[in-house]
Amino acid sequence: MNLVETLDRELRQVHLTDFEKARYIYRRCCEIFSFDARWDYAPFLGDKKLYNEIRNKKFDIENIDSRLVICHSFSKHIMKRLIDELTCLDCDVHLGSGHSWAYINGNGCFGKEWELDATLGDLARVKLNVPTRGFKCGSKDYDKLIEEIDMSLGYFDISEEDYVKRMSALTYTETNENIIPIIEDSNIKYHFSDIKYFFDKIVGDYCGNHVTYFDEDYNFHELIDGIEEYSFFELSKHDDEYRMKKIRPAEYKVLTKTLYTQQ
Repeated sequence: MNLVETLDRELRQVHLTDFEKARYIYRRCCEIFSFDARWDYAPFLGDKKLYNEIRNKKFDIENIDSRLVICHSFSKHIMKRLIDELTCLDCDVHLGSGHSWAYINGNGCFGKEWELDATLGDLARVKLNVPTRGFKCGSKDYDKLIEEIDMSLGYFDISEEDYVKRMSALTYTETNENIIPIIEDSNIKYHFSDIKYFFDKIVGDYCGNHVTYFDEDYNFHELIDGIEEYSFFELSKHDDEYRMKKIRPAEYKVLTKTLYTQQ
């Protein structure tokens, strides 16, 4: 995928300021890329080779060969280079040992320095169509301008509470049954990190207890226990999509005994 050609073609169809272009690039990249969940589990498995491969991964924005990123690769090789290529803004990267993010200075950006920090949640939040949190300057008045820009770009976000209303029911079992079509209709279903964000930050304990399990090949499973209702659900990947289904108690027990978990 030639990301420069793709975004340049899309940007040519609209008349935007450089700052608006930066916002568009940010949201589009959140739609395209997902956090590489293996990064969080490789240390548990002692997989130093994969860990270093992910950390040192370089991306060519004219020939994208993977849609899985971490903060270091996303900020340095994708966000900064796209901002440099497609706008006149001054973009740089804060490279830390634990976390990295891109930022643009105040020139053409209302005199403010703006963080472009997508990998702490926005990669999933954009796919869920809920407001982002990582594109910010620290001033509420100026941060609120992002909402207006998004609307002008054709993005109309919903709230996390809307998801809670859609899934909430009188029982854990009914709530989990309501979650199934939400996942099926959403763009979070392709990569585990997006699904995990949804469960950790939005679903929470509405579904009962949910725990991440995995094997040595990084096949991820979110196993859900309806607690006193004696109902169990499994979320796992089938045909390149994560799907959630109800399983028998015996199946749940086998999975918890044969897979790894960090808990």
